[in-house]
Amino acid sequence: MSTVVIAALGTQGDVAPFCGLGPRLRRAGHRVVIAAQAPYADLVANAGLEFRPLPGDPEAGAQSEEFQQYFDKGHSRRTRKGIIPTLVEGLREVGPALVEATEDADLLLTGFGAALPAYHVGLGLGIPTAGLFLLPTAPTGDFPPAPLPMPSLGRWGNRLVHTIAMQGERIFLAGLNDLRRDLGLAPTSLSAIRREQHEQRWPILYGFSQHVVARPSDWRPGLDIAGYWWPPLQPDWEPTAELRDFLDSGEPPVYFGYGSGALSRSDRLIELTVAAARKAGVRAVVSGLPVSGDDVLGIGNVDFDWLFPQMATLVHHGGAGTTAAGLWAGVPAVTTPVIVDQHFWGRRLVQLGASPASIRLPKLTVDRLAAAIRAAIDNPSYRTRSRQLRDQIQDEDGGAPVLDLVDRLVHRGQPVHRPTSHKII
Repeated sequence: MSTVVIAALGTQGDVAPFCGLGPRLRRAGHRVVIAAQAPYADLVANAGLEFRPLPGDPEAGAQSEEFQQYFDKGHSRRTRKGIIPTLVEGLREVGPALVEATEDADLLLTGFGAALPAYHVGLGLGIPTAGLFLLPTAPTGDFPPAPLPMPSLGRWGNRLVHTIAMQGERIFLAGLNDLRRDLGLAPTSLSAIRREQHEQRWPILYGFSQHVVARPSDWRPGLDIAGYWWPPLQPDWEPTAELRDFLDSGEPPVYFGYGSGALSRSDRLIELTVAAARKAGVRAVVSGLPVSGDDVLGIGNVDFDWLFPQMATLVHHGGAGTTAAGLWAGVPAVTTPVIVDQHFWGRRLVQLGASPASIRLPKLTVDRLAAAIRAAIDNPSYRTRSRQLRDQIQDEDGGAPVLDLVDRLVHRGQPVHRPTSHKII
């Protein structure tokens, strides 16, 4: 039995898809370990998988002053500068923890958040590695870098922006070289890492549908789109009587959910959400905010698979997992992105014809949100297109390419070399 460790660094949305993928690997005969941060230990355990800790707490970090400035004022040089020290120190701490988590591993798979140190940990420990990413990261002329909130600049411009954006990884290079030194590896450079990964066709599978993002023709070999990896079902979850009664008492409502970064702005969002829903003439189911009223219901943890198909439309932050759940349900959406890839997924839904608008959260107003909600409901093309995408992605098996990759890497016939000793300080 081979041991497969999956490094899932980030928020719940970064961990949950691997908790759905892990049991599939386990049924294929692998021992599956997920290395994640402490808040998600129960999520991993409930999927029947082994948990190993990584440092940091993304939920607490999201409430720090530096990150709240980023959430409130958006992606700018000033807000990036405020969070860079936290990001650098956080990733420096992840490397040694990954070494500890993978010392008995036959294969290390890594999400995007841990990919920089994970690649070098694999080299140092002599085990194969591969990426399992939830957003498209490789340079292409098809679109600008997914984490940047910017429109397409054309093929040449997009590739140039990718090249410039990748230089931002230099802030992590000193920490990576310290990790390499402790693993007995020589110092390296960003260009050498990229050249090495390109020449060796270091494999990355992307966990989204080809119908949502087609594979760019200018990607190198080894970069492939697998399809969605769905979080585990919640068989014991039951809706509250209050939620059932609310859904039964009138027209299908609109779902509102702004993600974990919305907590510090709860007063503003409560007022804005209620006012926009009433201006649009819709009932509202609101996640994570304490709202109440005859036409508004606040909810806590909810099963998207159960709830979303009953909604008239969705208003959400554009996270990869929530976007995927909405597409699976075949329901149009209005996105309110804040950070990282949320902007990308919001734009994609608009480009695909499944959304009338993506409005950055700092720019959100009652009038703009109400108008977008009415457009999503009143124009049948958005629901028609959402249902077409639903039918396409429900026919895909995103886990199968991962199983094939794992089998190829674990059983490629090369003996696993482990250094006799290494030192991590």
